[in-house]
Amino acid sequence: MIVVTDIAESIKDGLDGETFSLPFTPTREFSPSFDLEELATLRVAVVPRGLEDALAGRGLAQQDVRVDIGVMKKLDDVGPTDVDPLVSLVEEIVEYLRKRDFNADETTACWLRTEVPTLYSHEHLNENRQFTSVVTATYRVITAA
Repeated sequence: MIVVTDIAESIKDGLDGETFSLPFTPTREFSPSFDLEELATLRVAVVPRGLEDALAGRGLAQQDVRVDIGVMKKLDDVGPTDVDPLVSLVEEIVEYLRKRDFNADETTACWLRTEVPTLYSHEHLNENRQFTSVVTATYRVITAA
């Protein structure tokens, strides 16, 4: 049986194997909390978020698994020169996740949707000069009930 942490680990490994416009090493976290000093380096944290279980049909179960990908960095300035590359990175991550399936425990988790309800936290940017964005990816797994 596939679990949320397996999908999160697969996403982390997939991101780690890709080349993006800004270099980073993703980590899998349960409660990502970094001091501002730690955010001098770009951080990308993959966090298991939720699970929805439902009947998919006769003898089949459907699990929708949600995983958050957090992009965080302390900035020197909050102008376009510093923020634009991070917004672009978030868009690259969304594009990478689009229609990409992940496998775990011989089960395929099929991409369903990716959401970025708020492109970045205005509060973090204004109060701490910290860029924080959260991408939520949802994957569907169909198994025998």
